[in-house]
Amino acid sequence: MDFSFIESASERLRLRAALHPELLLKASNLSKMYQNKRALMVIDVVASRQRHYQTQVKKIVSNYESEMDDLTLDFLAINPPEWLKLKKREPETISLVAQALVDYGRSINSQNDEETCAKWALLNSGGLRNQSIDPFMKGVLDIWGIGEVLLEYLRLLCGADTLKVDVRVMEHLQELGVPTELFTPKGLLEVCRAISDRTELSLAEIDQLLWNK
Repeated sequence: MDFSFIESASERLRLRAALHPELLLKASNLSKMYQNKRALMVIDVVASRQRHYQTQVKKIVSNYESEMDDLTLDFLAINPPEWLKLKKREPETISLVAQALVDYGRSINSQNDEETCAKWALLNSGGLRNQSIDPFMKGVLDIWGIGEVLLEYLRLLCGADTLKVDVRVMEHLQELGVPTELFTPKGLLEVCRAISDRTELSLAEIDQLLWNK
């Protein structure tokens, strides 16, 4: 396969980064978006599957925040949000993800959700390229409705340098000349790693440059 598209895509993203420093700043603050309210993070991740983010996901997250006083992972783990307008099994998935993070936090004697999420995100610093995935990360990956794309999104919001290969990102990669139809989401993540190497942009910055186009 001719991979010359990586060079042209890299150049165009480098130019976009120079024109939009605010997106680079936004990328650096992603892990703080749900600081001290990590229950909202989990709801965002699960609800983002096959929904329009601005009109649907943000509303679901906002509804939970306005109704609940306790926004910790511990509370969410034992209280599936059945009352939210979600699809079948999603409330259970949300609680299972929260519980998996809680279990990891207890295994390292974490003091709070922030420490738990920051350390969990780095368990597999190479992402899904690694042949051996940490059991506490695999536990989240194996939950119904998560999969590789949402796992990386959760890692991103927890502080890992990665990106979410969703439909919007794929569309914009295609506009940059990347033949997205030839790659799996995992393959596109590797394409973005190659772009990152050439541009010195982090994966999180590439995520924001593509998603906010």
